[in-house]
Amino acid sequence: MPITNAALITRASRVLLETQPSSGTITAFANRIGNAEITKSEAIDIIYQSGGRVTGQADELARLFFILFGRAPDYSTFTQGMEMLETGYSMVQVAEVGLSMGLGRLSDAMRLSNSAFVDNLVDYMFESPSSVSWLPGLKTSVKASLNAGTMTRAQLLEIAVNYDSSSLIYHQDVASSLLYMVAAGREASAQELALARGTSPLALTRSILTDVQEDPYSGRGYFEVDGRTLEVKGTLTGALVINIATNRVTLAGATTTKIIYSTDAGETESIVSLANASVSGMQSVDLSGMGAGLTSVTFTAGNSDTTFYAPAIATTATGGSGNDTLVGNTGADTLTGGAGDDTLSGGDGIDTLSGGTGDDTLDGGAGADVLIAGAGVDSLTGGAGADTFRFAAASTYRTNPNTTRTEIEDFGLDILDFSALFSKSTSTNATVISGDADRANSATTFVDITTLTADDVVLVINNGTWLDDVATDNDDLVARTRNDIYDLFNKYENSSTAVTLATVPTLPSYYTVISYDPVNDADVWLISNLTNLSTIELSEIQLIGHIDSVAGTDMWARLIAAGAILG
Repeated sequence: MPITNAALITRASRVLLETQPSSGTITAFANRIGNAEITKSEAIDIIYQSGGRVTGQADELARLFFILFGRAPDYSTFTQGMEMLETGYSMVQVAEVGLSMGLGRLSDAMRLSNSAFVDNLVDYMFESPSSVSWLPGLKTSVKASLNAGTMTRAQLLEIAVNYDSSSLIYHQDVASSLLYMVAAGREASAQELALARGTSPLALTRSILTDVQEDPYSGRGYFEVDGRTLEVKGTLTGALVINIATNRVTLAGATTTKIIYSTDAGETESIVSLANASVSGMQSVDLSGMGAGLTSVTFTAGNSDTTFYAPAIATTATGGSGNDTLVGNTGADTLTGGAGDDTLSGGDGIDTLSGGTGDDTLDGGAGADVLIAGAGVDSLTGGAGADTFRFAAASTYRTNPNTTRTEIEDFGLDILDFSALFSKSTSTNATVISGDADRANSATTFVDITTLTADDVVLVINNGTWLDDVATDNDDLVARTRNDIYDLFNKYENSSTAVTLATVPTLPSYYTVISYDPVNDADVWLISNLTNLSTIELSEIQLIGHIDSVAGTDMWARLIAAGAILG
C-alpha cells in the first residue's frame, strides 16, 4: 500500500533530522506534494539538503554503522540512535551503546586489545590503509592514548565518524544508505549501494521510490532533458502527440497538463505545465519507460538525425529528413521512414514498418509484422513470426532503377506481397506460375509462361539448366542476370524463338519473375510490358530485389505453397 505524503515526510525527518518538525510543519510539507507544488522526490531532497541534516549527525551515525557492523544502517536501529541524539545523548554515548552490542565487529564482546582494536578500525575505514602516509604515526599515538586511559574507544569512534574522505570504504555509500531508509524504509543492500554510486541524491531517491512501487511522479509525466535527449517516464493520460519538426507537443489535444520537468538530466526537477518548449530541439526521445494511461502516441521526427523509442502501446512514428532510428515496443506500432537512411525496429507487437525515400533498414522483431519497401535500397528482416514483405509500387522502382532495391534478409514461413507493385489497394492471392528453367522438361516441369497475364508472378527454379545453359553441379550455379531473364521470354521455345502468349495483352502490363536456385536463393525481377505488348524487351526487365532464406528453410517449397505470394 502506498505511503501517505505525511508519513513519507515523517520518515524522512526521523532519518535525517535530530530535531523533529511539528505536526503542522509536516502537514504543510505534505500538502505541497498533494497540491502539485513539489514532487515526493523533491520533498525528500529538500530535507536531505537542509541545514538540519548538514549540521546534524545523521551522516556521522550512518558512518558508525558501516564501521561497527560493516553494513548500511537499518531503519529501526538507526532511528533509535537519532532519537538518542535528539534527547541529549552525545555521539560518544551512542558509540558506547554500539560497542556494547554483541553483533558489532569492534564490540566489547570481541575482547580485542587496544592495538587490535585500532588496527581493525583502520581496516574497516580505509580502502587502502597502506597508501595513507600519516596513518602509521596516528595509529601509534592513538594506541598509546588508549593504553594510558586518556582516550576511550567510544571517543575514538566519535573522531572516526566525524572524519570523511574519498579514501574511506563507505565514502560514497553514506548518502545512499540514508536515502534508502527514507524512500524505502529499509536498509540498503551492498549491491544497491554499489549501483547507487555516482548517482545524485534526487535521481537516486526517484529510483528508489520507483523500485518500491511508490510513484515518485504522483501520477504525472516526468520529462527529463539531457542536452538534446528527452526521456519521458511516469504517467500521462490520453493521446500524446510529439512533433519534433514543428516543436509541438499535445496531450489529448491540450497543452495545459502538469508534468514534472528536469532540464539537467534529473539533477533537479519542478512541476510545470506541458509546453512546446518541452520537446524543442530534441534529437532523441525515449518513451519506453512510460506507465499506463496513454491511449495512443504519434511521433514525428525533426530535420536532423532523430532517435525515438516507443512506449508499450500502439504507436505511430514517422521519420524526418535525417537518418532516423525508430524503435517500437510491445504495441502494434506503425513506423515509417522519412527522407534519410532510416532504421526501423518493430519490437514485440504486430507492427507495420514502411521504408521512406532513403536506404532504410527494417526489422519487424517478434510478431506477424508487415514490412513495406520504399524507394532506395531497403533491407527487410522479419524476425520471429509469420511476416509479410510488401514490395513498393512499380513506379517507385522504374523511377529510380539504379538506386531502388528491396533486400529481404530472412524469408522463412513468410509472405511476399506484390499488391502495391501491381497498383492494387488490397492484397489477395496472386496467380503464380511455377516450374523449372530446363526446357528439356517442357512436357513435365518446365515453367509454362505461355499463360502469363497481367499481375502474374512467375516462380522459376534453376536446378542446373537454364534453357541452354547447363551447370556441371550445384557449385556452378550462379545468380541469374538480366539477360537470363530476357532469354526466358525470348528463347523460350528454342534458342531463337520467343514465348507465344496465349492471350496477348491489350493494355500495358506488369509481371514479376522470381528466379531461384539453392545456392544463391532468389532474385526478384519486375517485367514492365509497356511497349510492344506481344514481346518482352530487355529494357523492360529490372532487378528490384533479392530474398535470402532463413537457415534450414526450403525456400522453394515455401514460395510455391498456397498463400505464400499475394498480388
